[in-house]
Amino acid sequence: MEKGYKLEIKDNQVIARKGELEVIAGNAVELAGIIYLRECKGKDWKVSDKKIDEYLHFFEN
Repeated sequence: MEKGYKLEIKDNQVIARKGELEVIAGNAVELAGIIYLRECKGKDWKVSDKKIDEYLHFFEN
């Protein structure tokens, strides 16, 4: 992969490895999205359940 990841497909999952980082997704588009989020937000890229609930609540009204 152009960004230096080594790719593997195993058990219907796409796995990208770069150094100690391992990213696993259900398909290549999801994998690219997760890698992009991590590149943009850094190691603390994950969103809390509270933030997800707040975001979903926004669309309920």
